[in-house]
Parts: sequence; C-alpha cells; structure tokens
Amino acid sequence: MSTVKKEEWPMLQLSTLTARNFIGIANRCAGMAMMSEELIGRFGGYLCIADMDTGIPLLTVVIGNPTSEKGTKYKQLAEEKCARLAKHRGHVSSWQTRDVDSNQFGGAVRTSRRILGFSGFPEHWDEALCVAVAVEVGEMSDKLATEILWASQNDVRRVMKMRK
Repeated sequence: MSTVKKEEWPMLQLSTLTARNFIGIANRCAGMAMMSEELIGRFGGYLCIADMDTGIPLLTVVIGNPTSEKGTKYKQLAEEKCARLAKHRGHVSSWQTRDVDSNQFGGAVRTSRRILGFSGFPEHWDEALCVAVAVEVGEMSDKLATEILWASQNDVRRVMKMRK
C-alpha cells in the first residue's frame, strides 16, 4: 500500500474548519461590498481557494447569490485566475498578467499559504474581496495588501468597506 504524499493531494491542505472560516468571511465581505452603489445588480460570484504551487482548486464555492446564467462563467474565471497566478511564482496578483483581450482578468491574490480568486464583481472589486478575506484570515499583511492594491490602482476604500 502506497503512502499519499502531501504534494500529490493538494485538497488535503484545506481543513473543513479552514474552509468554513474562508467561506464565512467571504460571504460577510461580499455582503458588505454589495451595499456599494458600484455593485448594484451584482449578487455574488465564486471564490476559488487554490494550491499556491500548482493552482489546483482546493475548493470553489458560491459566495452570495449570483445569477444562474453567469454562475458557470464566474466559476471558470475564478479558477483560471488562480491557475494563471500559480504559473507566475514571483507574482502576488493576477492583475500582473491581466489580458482583457484573452479574458484574463484581475481578481486573484497569493497569500502566505494559498491563492484566492474571486469572480462575480468588476475585477477591482474581485481583487478587493480576495485581499479583504486574506487579511481577515491572517494570511496577508496590511502592508502586502496595500502594495497589491496600489499596483493595480485599486481603491483601498473598497477593502475597508468589506472589513470589520
């Protein structure tokens, strides 16, 4: 009988408790974000939590209540953002490889332990949600969060609206 190696099964790296924590914080942050006038008509999206090295999704989950006709698209985009960021080990944000003509958007960030990607809002808001969640769960410093937001010319007030 062979032993399962950690690197062979990235899904083992995300405990149920950790997943619940991420989902709860993401739902709270998304709910606060959706109160913004900029997000009228947006009801949620998909959060992807991926392995930092491979980009393989550990969990992809609905956040809020996105419209059913866009759900599949949001799920694919969230997972694509994470996979793309994993391929660029020196990058901290999918904004660094953003290519709108190729349907590659900002909205994923590298934390100290994994990659978070979200799709369902305009891409600056997607990124802000990931940053807010990463800071709230203790996987990103305020300093790195500010650097990521500055690099993508994102408004830090978006993140502040989502935090406690």
